[in-house]
Amino acid sequence: MSKVTADVEKNRLDISLTGNICKGEVERIFADIRECVPKMEPGFSVVTDLTQCTIGHLNARPVFQQIVEFLLEKKVGKVIRVVGRSKIIFNQLSRITEYLKGYKPIYVSSLKEAEEHLSPGKEDQS
Repeated sequence: MSKVTADVEKNRLDISLTGNICKGEVERIFADIRECVPKMEPGFSVVTDLTQCTIGHLNARPVFQQIVEFLLEKKVGKVIRVVGRSKIIFNQLSRITEYLKGYKPIYVSSLKEAEEHLSPGKEDQS
C-alpha cells in the first residue's frame, strides 16, 4: 500500500508508491500530501520511493501534475525519486515534470543514494 509520511525533524516528506497506481490511489496520496505539507518548513525535501511501483495509469496523470504544482507552490526544495529498475514509472513521471520550471527531480536507484543526496554538503548539487 502506498503511503505518505512527514519527517518534521528532517523537514522531509517521504512518499512510497507500490503496485499499479490508479487515479483513486493518486488522489488519496495527494490528500495525504496536503495534510503533511503544512508541517514542513519552506525548502522541505521530498523522497519518493518508486521501487515497488510498476505503472501509473494514464488517467492519474492530471493528479500527478496537481501534486507537482502544489509542491512548487509550497516551496519544495530537493525532490528525489528512487526508481530502482522501474523504467516504466521513471519514464512516465519524467515526462510529467520535464517542462516545469523550478521542479527538477533527482533520480537515484536506492534509498541509500537518496540519503546521500540529502546529506550536509550536497545542497549545491540539485
